[in-house]
Amino acid sequence: MPKTVEQKAAFQKNSTVNNRTKHKDLLPGEYSTGPDGSKIVLPFWKSIETRTKHSRKLISLGLLGTGSRYVAGYFHCGGVATSHSTCRTGWRDSAFNCGACVEDNVRNGTQPFQNCGTYDVWGQLGYLEVSMNERNATTRKAVKGTVAPDLHIPQPEYIEQLVKIANVSFVLTQRYSATVWATSIMDNYALHQSFVNSDIPDLPRGKGINIEELVGFYRAYKAKVISIVGKKNLIILNTDKHNIAKVMRKRFGIKEKCWGSKIEDGKHVYKNESQEKFSISSGGTRMSLPFDSSNPSPPVLKLPTPVISLGFPKTATTSIFHYFHCGKFPSSHYRCANKLSSKKAGRFRCGDCVQNNIAIGNPIFKSCGSFDVWAEINSSNIYDKVPTIFLPQVEHLDAIHKNYPEATFVLTKRDPEKWISSVMNWNELHQIFINTNITGLPAGSGKTSDELRKFFKGHMKRVRKFVRRHPSHTLIEVDIDDENVGNILEDAFGIDAKCWSQSNVGSYHVGA
Repeated sequence: MPKTVEQKAAFQKNSTVNNRTKHKDLLPGEYSTGPDGSKIVLPFWKSIETRTKHSRKLISLGLLGTGSRYVAGYFHCGGVATSHSTCRTGWRDSAFNCGACVEDNVRNGTQPFQNCGTYDVWGQLGYLEVSMNERNATTRKAVKGTVAPDLHIPQPEYIEQLVKIANVSFVLTQRYSATVWATSIMDNYALHQSFVNSDIPDLPRGKGINIEELVGFYRAYKAKVISIVGKKNLIILNTDKHNIAKVMRKRFGIKEKCWGSKIEDGKHVYKNESQEKFSISSGGTRMSLPFDSSNPSPPVLKLPTPVISLGFPKTATTSIFHYFHCGKFPSSHYRCANKLSSKKAGRFRCGDCVQNNIAIGNPIFKSCGSFDVWAEINSSNIYDKVPTIFLPQVEHLDAIHKNYPEATFVLTKRDPEKWISSVMNWNELHQIFINTNITGLPAGSGKTSDELRKFFKGHMKRVRKFVRRHPSHTLIEVDIDDENVGNILEDAFGIDAKCWSQSNVGSYHVGA
């Protein structure tokens, strides 16, 4: 039970807040909001003294990728109402992007944070605008034919308006160096594409593709912030420093153990928690693979991972995905993501990520997700003027071998006549094959059954020949017309044959 006056006051306030929480009636300033729009009740009892010591509101001016989420988690852990990317004006109100609210207010000539919620700390104003692109991907395309969310960073554009706010201090989160930050952005495929394809002050659309351009932008932005805000009213935090927790405690009075936490997905989590495993379907749905005492993790596969499907579209790659997901192994099919979330943000086409990695010399699956199984790694650029398909399983077997010399290959196959009929009856896919210049099927070819049959059979032969030349790989051929395919897969991988069933018959996902 609480003993001191402060502890009793905290206990009483926490009891009152918990009571209001049950009735869904928390007051503004009694909760924080995470980047996904979730609301998290403040742990008032942890740090009453912090709320009195921290008298001025804080606005973080750090760029995405500079550790602002840990700053937000730190203050929330200390009992300070904090927002990170999203805000709410009330407990029952819908979440919105804090940065968009600031942008609208500045354009309308009002106070930047008017009607943007009640917070003591604004952890991140930058945000990704995904809804427009998800609903209508034809509005704007990213470099190399991919679709990326718009990235908005109000800080550099409206910093002069922000510094006029009274009784506010500013935090500039930064990494150990500009190169460290730029490398981390390039290692995050989805975020990097948004930097490249958004029009940001000092980083016009199309810039930021290479590390030198990102480094230049980072340095210019840091210099601009210091020049306008001034060092007297600016707290610079290097989130990579080994003693950052002590620095934060001395500066703000919140316990060191709060550093490294973050607020997301409706909860307060810690940096050292293991990443939850999940699978993601071609439709972008992310499915958790929770393991506990009642649901133990599966035994190690009989064959090495990653398991990479080298089959063409319309050869039951969806069934391969469901088979391994059913066996509790993290799997992707056409779409990828780097974290589990119910939101659309952060998902992308695996083939786009692979193509980008090949272009810049990275391992092909770098920052594409942590999956044991890659059930379909091709992607179709249907929003290009001439729609085409990218088939790394045809064009880049050497790169796959270089990066993953012991990967297990799954070659899904079927009666060539059935595959041809399936492709031709899905008109968009047929035309995409015709448009694309593919090894074994030059652009303009594939209009006839004979050309498609030769291409299909030729791919089977090339894969077998490749594996014979590189015996470090294991090749499992899966004839989807074989009634015994489930048992064949169980013998090869150790997953119950009951997990096999043909899925997605009659359709092919070619969307962005």
